[in-house]
Amino acid sequence: MSSVFVDRRESAFPRVGDIPQPIASGAISEADVLRDLYDRDGGRVQGRTSLADITFFKNAGGGHLDPMTCEAVFEQFGAKLG
Repeated sequence: MSSVFVDRRESAFPRVGDIPQPIASGAISEADVLRDLYDRDGGRVQGRTSLADITFFKNAGGGHLDPMTCEAVFEQFGAKLG
């Protein structure tokens, strides 16, 4: 199981199929979507607590943000490894 975050709850429910579809199928519930990015960055919800934790982040914004976010994560990850 992973921690599920979205960019904005207002964007993720109900318009973006990547969140409502698994809820409708019973794979997850709306309560499984912990918070949005603003809660995480604002420190109102804890992120990963160990290297084994998995975080699923659904960006409902522009598709151009996905590769930019991945690039930033990989740059940070690589910097920590090495």
